[in-house]
Amino acid sequence: MKFEPIDSSHLKGCSNLFVEVFNGSPWHESWSFETASKRLEDCYATPGFYGIVAIEEDKVSGFALGFAEVSYEGQHFYLKEMCVCPNRQRSGIGTKIIETLYSSLVDKRHQHDLSPNDAR
Repeated sequence: MKFEPIDSSHLKGCSNLFVEVFNGSPWHESWSFETASKRLEDCYATPGFYGIVAIEEDKVSGFALGFAEVSYEGQHFYLKEMCVCPNRQRSGIGTKIIETLYSSLVDKRHQHDLSPNDAR
């Protein structure tokens, strides 16, 4: 398994996984490939974008992505999306993605690693 920064070549695989994960349990949402692709392309085009993808046998097994934003304290990173292939959940892939993302952000000197549910 490889863990690497997300680039445009990963977006199709990430979009496919996004649809599989969020249309399934427990979310039961109604994403199409087109809407998922548009969402992830918008994320990718956001200034300060950064993400990590897990690749296993040339297939996206998981990813986490977000963006950095400047504040008076420095840059803060906001985690926007994360998902792992349903049949690979609870295998440590998600943990490794977040660890890789975190260490990359520390290297980039981001002050905080925040999710959308974290309070300020």
